[in-house]
Amino acid sequence: MATSVQLHPHIIKLTLPALRDVSMTSNARDRPWHQPSWRTTYSNALSHSKSRDTVDLKDISLGQTDWNGDTNPLLRQATSNIKGWPTAPRAVKTTVVSVLSESLIDVALLVFSVLFLGFALAVISFDQKETAQWPRVKTLLYRASRVGPNVFPILFACVIGRVAHTTLLWRLEKGERLGVLDLLAGSTSLTSTVTSQLRSRVISILGIVLVAVWALSPVGGQASIRQLSFGNDSSSSNATFTYMTPTSNALGYYGDQTSYPMLHVPNTLFLASLIASPDMKHSALDLWGNFKVPLLESFESAGKPDENGWYNTSGFDTEYASLVGVPITSNTTLSGADHVFKAETSYLHVECPSVNVTSSEPTSALNGSTFRGAGTTLSLNFNATCGGVSDFTNGSIAGFDTSCTPPKFDGVEPPCNFTYYDWYSEAASFCEITTTHVEVEVFCPSDSSCAARSIRRSRLLHPPAIQTVLNAHMEGENGPTNFNWGLFSAAFVTSSTGNSGFPTAVQCYLIDPDSPLDVLATLLSKNTPPDLPVHKKSFEIRMGQLINAYWTSLTAFQAISQAKATGNTDVTLNMTQALLEGNTHDLFLGNSSTVLGQEIAHFEIFVCHRGWAITLCATSLILIAACLAQPMIRCFFNKAPDLLLNVSSLATRDNPHIAVPGGGTALNGSERAKLLQKLKVRLGDVEPGSDVGHLVIASVDDSESGAGSETSLGRVRRGRLYR
Repeated sequence: MATSVQLHPHIIKLTLPALRDVSMTSNARDRPWHQPSWRTTYSNALSHSKSRDTVDLKDISLGQTDWNGDTNPLLRQATSNIKGWPTAPRAVKTTVVSVLSESLIDVALLVFSVLFLGFALAVISFDQKETAQWPRVKTLLYRASRVGPNVFPILFACVIGRVAHTTLLWRLEKGERLGVLDLLAGSTSLTSTVTSQLRSRVISILGIVLVAVWALSPVGGQASIRQLSFGNDSSSSNATFTYMTPTSNALGYYGDQTSYPMLHVPNTLFLASLIASPDMKHSALDLWGNFKVPLLESFESAGKPDENGWYNTSGFDTEYASLVGVPITSNTTLSGADHVFKAETSYLHVECPSVNVTSSEPTSALNGSTFRGAGTTLSLNFNATCGGVSDFTNGSIAGFDTSCTPPKFDGVEPPCNFTYYDWYSEAASFCEITTTHVEVEVFCPSDSSCAARSIRRSRLLHPPAIQTVLNAHMEGENGPTNFNWGLFSAAFVTSSTGNSGFPTAVQCYLIDPDSPLDVLATLLSKNTPPDLPVHKKSFEIRMGQLINAYWTSLTAFQAISQAKATGNTDVTLNMTQALLEGNTHDLFLGNSSTVLGQEIAHFEIFVCHRGWAITLCATSLILIAACLAQPMIRCFFNKAPDLLLNVSSLATRDNPHIAVPGGGTALNGSERAKLLQKLKVRLGDVEPGSDVGHLVIASVDDSESGAGSETSLGRVRRGRLYR
């Protein structure tokens, strides 16, 4: 009769010849202690199956004999009805689906590992390159650096975990010590690798190597984000810059009565700078965006320069020589670029050896005084002799006595000087005007906002300091004429007109430059401004700022308002005219200068941190090697079926306490897990009635409840002794 197997719930019917081949008994007397055994009583089975070709296993009494021969009731087990369980011997083989899925996983892991290696190599290759030239590469590398720390540890765990599992099966098939197998079985993460060694209390070279390999997982994740950053770099090129110089003449106003009304233009610019906000007055730029020249003398009295004589002028409390800046024009308009150049320029410096502003009535000149020449008109077509005293109308300044010698260029003549005094000479000051020649380093972060960054005394050859633009002299039809000084002194005092007893903006600025209109309101209310008396040094700085501001407004008003310089000295701003050859005023002919500077372009670059990049390369190479090693071990070394390191693969294999059919030893771990997924097992006591229990993993019948389960497979209890 042929052998047959019929699977039913809790019943396995075997033919008698097959039943005789079942060997599930064990001799307890041959063991040092009692082991549980499954003994088959054929007489009971045959008595119920005389006329049948099959035997019901549930009719077979299952007994266990202790040392005294007593039989305790055991858990009655019936094999489960497992669909698809092999009924005949089969060779160890791998299905096509399994091969394809494993190959797909191997290829995917290899591709991701190669991508991380390529990521590191790309960062190294693009180091110090401009990101603007590679916008897509920048986006790709940036996104990769954001994702890398999350993806790399997962990839690392997949690759190394698969290699450890495959190596475990290979060594298990070849025969290996349990200590090595346990290390490989527990090598699923850095934490599990460390804890498995701590629990086993065994430190080995293999364990140290596994810990070191798994430690590369977080290191590689950090390397993927830390290897790349973005920095700034710059490149410089030559550029030309044209800036206005204070060496212009005021001769455009000479000799033509129709040119006098043009004074309202420089007067407007001058007064606008006087009443500007305090922030603008302390700014490195004027109202129109022109850069101001710092007052060199204030730095020389406050500190020491660097080894090259430069003073840093980037402080907030910087004093400037004028309220009006220097217009500038560049031949480049590249946005996002910085510009640096050095300008040779000069300004009028005022020193007042005698200042008397502490009279008993310091405001009398500003409040209620009269002035000489009241009711007369001002004519600019006059012959001003050196040392002459000018009378002014429509202004509340009582007098502006001037003296200026034509230039002799021998350095012995006295400097230009003036006496500023109010009515009755209750407040007067005697001041001298000289020229300070400076070299200014100008920094322009954009085309429209240039500012002085440092300053030093000019190292070029210049006329003596006592020679100023106000000394410009010409041989005219009216004889020796010092026109610059004559026009300037007359126009300056009348720049802000008023009437007797009414203070002007110029006078208010001398008292409080930040809030001249507040001073005006205070004086009109018959009160004394709190800023009186004015200190000598403050008076000199403020008077110098006024004189320089008005001179620049007078000779370059178009350039100021447009914040743009021009290099055509013959027709620039209509301020010059044909002059007689050989006159000394040729020194002051030019009103603009062109210099060579630097245009500095800033751009973003890739920055590779090579230490982290090399680390990512090394860890990626380890992953690539592991991705290649895993399929090679599986294909060329492993002959046994795959085992999953789980209960279905290990605890149920040839376990007499697990109700599974015989055979199936050639099943792969995945096949075995799928077939046994509904089988219920439990760690319990197979000798619950004995004084000493025995713990095993055994299958549990779902139909069993509380008490029945306890009599078949006992629960683990605290305090009970177990073999």
